[in-house]
Amino acid sequence: MSTKSPTNKKDQATKALIADLNSNDDKLVMKAIKAVRSKGNELIIPHLIQAGLSTTNEKIKSEVIAILFDLKSDQALVPMIEALNNPAFKAFRETLIASFWNSRLDASNYMDVFVKLAIEGDYMECLECLTVIENLEGPFEEGPVMESLIMLKEYFAQEVKDEKEELLRSVLTTIKKLDDAL
Repeated sequence: MSTKSPTNKKDQATKALIADLNSNDDKLVMKAIKAVRSKGNELIIPHLIQAGLSTTNEKIKSEVIAILFDLKSDQALVPMIEALNNPAFKAFRETLIASFWNSRLDASNYMDVFVKLAIEGDYMECLECLTVIENLEGPFEEGPVMESLIMLKEYFAQEVKDEKEELLRSVLTTIKKLDDAL
């Protein structure tokens, strides 16, 4: 009779998946990625992203993206927000942002994170953030909405003209409509 609890078995499976995702062997990484769909949890997310970021294997990258675009668990929300803010994942940020609207993760309480990324990021990151913000369903908390409006007001006060200006005006219009609904 085994003395290991189911939690210990789950922890061991998670550790094994993480080790395989961090491997230099593409076959082992691909095997781990396939196992993530059935055995993965939110602890795997940063390692999955790192596997996609650090490989030159396009099949591995596309499998990582497919998993991120298919996230359904609410438990994935916080690790995904943390990944957006992780400077080590900056090169993968556009994909991470897109994963929010593709997976339909409810990031309504993190609107300000997407506004900040839209302002700081490049054109494509801004476009992805706009798409996320336009697809947020709420309910919305006043704090992130107000913080978003303040950041956008500061951006437009600088009178900086760049390629993202029209996108950010769309972000502002969308958030004003949400604020009016509060």
